Amino acid sequence: MDNKKLNDIENDIKTKQKDAVKEIIRLTFERLEELEKSRAAIQDQIKMFKHDLFDMKDGRIDRILERQMMSAPGTGMSLLSIEKKPNGTDNPWYVEYKVGFDCDGVKTEILINNSVTKQHAAGAYKLKDGTIKYL
Repeated sequence: MDNKKLNDIENDIKTKQKDAVKEIIRLTFERLEELEKSRAAIQDQIKMFKHDLFDMKDGRIDRILERQMMSAPGTGMSLLSIEKKPNGTDNPWYVEYKVGFDCDGVKTEILINNSVTKQHAAGAYKLKDGTIKYL
């Protein structure tokens, strides 16, 4: 083979290698971008859950309801539904909320008010994995 053909083959190999490197980097950037978006969404959910927990502790179901109405479904506390039920009082501590939640596949609905959550939310909670969490 003459030098020209060898140079052409060598240049072709280098071009393919260069294109492969560029493609690998492009794909890596795309995957990184996907992960960054996922991380941002997860961080938003974490923030929402923390707000929900502290609002339960403070007896502020009304704030959870407001956030839930403004947020995408599935974010925030694991409540299936939460709606304000009029009970004839203007005192925000005693306005009842119909709260629905799913506990291990069993759907439950109950009426609770801010006063009840304020009195009973704080404490220690043992998770399924044995971890103890405090609120």
